[in-house]
Amino acid sequence: MLDFLESKKGIFIIIISGFVVFGILTNLIHILEGPPPKETTYVTLVFKDDKVEGVLGIGGENPTIVMRSSKYHQMQIRIVNGDDNPHLLVIENIASTKLLQPAEIDTLLLSGGERGKYRYYDAVTNATLGEFWIVRVTAIDD
Repeated sequence: MLDFLESKKGIFIIIISGFVVFGILTNLIHILEGPPPKETTYVTLVFKDDKVEGVLGIGGENPTIVMRSSKYHQMQIRIVNGDDNPHLLVIENIASTKLLQPAEIDTLLLSGGERGKYRYYDAVTNATLGEFWIVRVTAIDD
């Protein structure tokens, strides 16, 4: 046994075995922990005079909204109808609210998605309000 440990081949096998055991244990720990919790970004938009105004998480009139493409991140968009007319917010090919009567609120919860630029608009008036971007931020954003 001592001869085996003193040989270069034996030392090499012990080192490789250590790396293999470390890799197996690391993967086992990740499997047992489960997926990481989702990080949530909160945005609130308010309809006013046939436009939307960002009041939480984003500012400005008809703002460009940017969401990460990762399945580990989600965005909660709360839409408030602060106008006297009904509105229906649509994010092209992604999601839409219910028809919002004056003073009504709806919430969209989005996660992941195909990277790209999408328009968001009011389906009642067909007026384009702004852009919704899904972007890759880091290598983990698969």
